[in-house]
Amino acid sequence: MKLLFIQLPLIDHGYNYIGGNVPYASATLTAYINNNYKEHHAEYLPYILTNFTSDNVIIKYILNSGYDTVCFCNYLWNIERHLKLGKNLKKADKNITLIFGGPEICIDSFALKSRKSYVDIFFSGEGEWFFREYFSNRHAEFIVPAGANYLIVQPRKEDIAVDEICEPFVHNYLNDMPDGSVFIELTRGCPFRCSYCFYSKNSQKIRETEFENIINIIKHKKSIKEIYILSPTFNGNNKFGDRLDQLIKLKHDVRLHTELKAEGIDFKTAQKIYRAGFKSLEIGIQTLNKKALKTAGRRADTESEIIGLQNLQKAGIELKIGIIPGMPEDTPDDFRKTIDTLISKGLGDALEFYPLMILPGTRIREQIEKYEIKYQDKPPYFIKSSRDFSMDDILDLKEYLEDATELYATISKNPDLTGSSESAFCKGIALSFEEMADFSAEKLDEIINTNVFSFIIEVSEKINYHKIRDFFTLLKNREELFNVIFRCQIEMDDDEIYDILKFVQKDNLFRRIHLYDEWKAGNSIMVYQFIEDFSKFKRINSEYYYIEPVLKVTPRNVTLLKKEIKSFDEVPVIFVTSSVFPELLSFIILHYTEYYDKISFESKDDYRIFIEKSKGDYIDFPFEFCIKNN
Repeated sequence: MKLLFIQLPLIDHGYNYIGGNVPYASATLTAYINNNYKEHHAEYLPYILTNFTSDNVIIKYILNSGYDTVCFCNYLWNIERHLKLGKNLKKADKNITLIFGGPEICIDSFALKSRKSYVDIFFSGEGEWFFREYFSNRHAEFIVPAGANYLIVQPRKEDIAVDEICEPFVHNYLNDMPDGSVFIELTRGCPFRCSYCFYSKNSQKIRETEFENIINIIKHKKSIKEIYILSPTFNGNNKFGDRLDQLIKLKHDVRLHTELKAEGIDFKTAQKIYRAGFKSLEIGIQTLNKKALKTAGRRADTESEIIGLQNLQKAGIELKIGIIPGMPEDTPDDFRKTIDTLISKGLGDALEFYPLMILPGTRIREQIEKYEIKYQDKPPYFIKSSRDFSMDDILDLKEYLEDATELYATISKNPDLTGSSESAFCKGIALSFEEMADFSAEKLDEIINTNVFSFIIEVSEKINYHKIRDFFTLLKNREELFNVIFRCQIEMDDDEIYDILKFVQKDNLFRRIHLYDEWKAGNSIMVYQFIEDFSKFKRINSEYYYIEPVLKVTPRNVTLLKKEIKSFDEVPVIFVTSSVFPELLSFIILHYTEYYDKISFESKDDYRIFIEKSKGDYIDFPFEFCIKNN
């Protein structure tokens, strides 16, 4: 049997997801199968296809590679795309076996509510357990009805033994990421049973892989710059102190990152954590309302947690402190007090706002009637309202936090237009306005190779908004995200573009995941206007909302930009052409070092130089994509 594992990412317009999408589950199961079942061979989808290419490209790769079984590792961010990909794959080859597993597949998953005849097997539980039973032809013993489908469920007392877990990096089935980072799973299971979390409910026992794996990677893998240690509570083990000592003795310079509980951490321990290499940590506080925490099943001494957080911060560790509005028995007023308290303790810059998710398989799903909870019936399952919270309450709390900390959630505002003419994959196309009007669905299928695609449209005459609507309607029916860039020296009608964007909106994950963000953040089509006329740019920069104006910096306007930069309320979004880059380098380092999302470049080399000179982390991917002319 030749198996392929697929674990697709949550995409966004700016490729900001790349660093976080590690195919860890795919690599772990590939290693497990190949190490234990020599009669079978497993692989997982190559990095470039996983993170960048469109579904059509992925399907062609699968059909041309001779896989007879395709296994999808499902999470809330990829289940819908996986289902559509699987359906189209089955249409192309009815003999391919499709297997769906992962955290998103459980007894009350939305994916199982309607019949999915193209999926051969849904299973819930650990992948190693399933494939052990599957290859022994015993999996049918564990079938239960689920919605309109059947589900294979791992019994709760059959957690796999720790020595069956194949750590993929150690077994050479997973490379470090282009930025030099790697994920290592240290712990399966969690000592806590929080009502909103599926992780602990899905695992009966806590199992730990060899900590020596991490020590050996630091010692021998010189390319590694950062290790994300996957452990829900790293300091929950009684060997925590000894492990810190081992790491300190290495005198290494690898950045370490993990999750832990802040409760009980004194300053001396915090310093030790820092010296061990932990330069950043994730800590879930959720709320300081003790009644809400108790209802959720969290045992927490909130006063001690705050002291621990302060000690960690004082030791020099970068913190990400998760807070969750909407939890049962919490209230908007109490949550506002949580924000105020954490800010007053000097922790405001570390706060991350996560609206409550009502995940399938969690205990909180059983409490929705009691707390009058309404939520999205598809991923990401955000709460919409409850007995104590309305949607407006949650929006107000988000705004309250942003105003109090002056930290505002932003999205990447500038598409990447660098590329290579020799690339096999096309990420964008340049065309005239008249050519745009002649596009068809078949033409789109032919040219779109990436999951985020750009159209650069040259406008020389008056704009026909009916033609734009027709073109955007074609894009509406696709699953990719789009950047549409009008190169235009006349002012566009922002209201007309809003009406078009509103008309072509549809329900999808990208829209739902931005439920608590500004409306335009959830648009699958982002609209830009590249303009060279500096005076017109200044005017539209203050007038547009739905169109993102971008100043194309050329020899004609570079002097004005340098002279007028301080007249803008915030640094403007710019596109730097190669002809002005040498002259502009010191200027953009001064003004754009903290605003990478507001600058893009004609040349990839110029971008690299800017990032390196501004002390940023430049990631050089071992491949490029092209932008074609129509």
